[in-house]
Amino acid sequence: MRTKTYTAVLAVLALGVAAVGCTTVADPPAPTPSTGATQTPAPASPSEATKPEQGVFRSYPFEPDDTFELGDWELTLGETDLDATQDVIDYQLAEYGGDESYTTPPSEGNVYITVAVTATYKGNTRGDPYDALTYAYISADGHTYNSIIAVEFEEDLSYVGELYAGATGKGTVLQEVPQDGAEGGYWRVTETAMDSAAGDVYVASEIGQNDGDEEIALDGTPCVYVDDVCFSQSELDALAEEKSGVGEILVDDYLAFTADEQAAINSDLEAAGKFAEWGIANPLTGPCAAQTDEGVAAQTLIEMGFGPGDCPND
Repeated sequence: MRTKTYTAVLAVLALGVAAVGCTTVADPPAPTPSTGATQTPAPASPSEATKPEQGVFRSYPFEPDDTFELGDWELTLGETDLDATQDVIDYQLAEYGGDESYTTPPSEGNVYITVAVTATYKGNTRGDPYDALTYAYISADGHTYNSIIAVEFEEDLSYVGELYAGATGKGTVLQEVPQDGAEGGYWRVTETAMDSAAGDVYVASEIGQNDGDEEIALDGTPCVYVDDVCFSQSELDALAEEKSGVGEILVDDYLAFTADEQAAINSDLEAAGKFAEWGIANPLTGPCAAQTDEGVAAQTLIEMGFGPGDCPND
């Protein structure tokens, strides 16, 4: 089975074993066409690409008030107040009897922005939504603001404290950003634990801010539309490599596999652009495909002079 073969291949790589030629592998099934983007020209239609999950890229963020999961947490971020500066100052004045010496205004040219966070702990022990997660603000021009702001503000998320399984806490996250960089940004939420397997999640600061007919993706390259959402080709390439699970495989690792083991992951390698990276043709579809089908390993073909343009056995 392809799944058993692929699992065995990745397990061997993880253990650092040099060769897997002794692995017993069943005949591989016929390869299925990959839906991931490759390093070929942009897909002509959305049906030719895989749409990323919502929240994975800024191009397709969660909307304010959407609920999503991140590691041990279920989270909802509201719509961002893009200039909460006066609210912060007013709160501090009220707390300290109108004494302005206790206020902490932002630096000149900056503003405070705030977002309401609702966090439910879904883990098995306990967690603090302020300490366990970071909330960085990414401006529309791509700058990241992730400072720890020592500013007192009403219902700060740091006041929630530890939550046990199933408990929910609500609080406000505050960040200081340039006034001209506040509008059109995104929150990037990340688990702080070093061993966390959860990736970043992006949430738009305003409802509907990604609506419209964009022509340029966020990285400045032409849009590749997938279900009417504008992505950059690099985003789709990265997604294809991540979904294939072969991003860490080196050419020497691949060449150490048996012909059956190679055949089991050729489609994933093609989707991840690994053959192009290595400068060799895909044994599945290249000029030596017939020899590969007959069980000749890519290692043998390369030793015979196999390259992307011709096949020595022709």
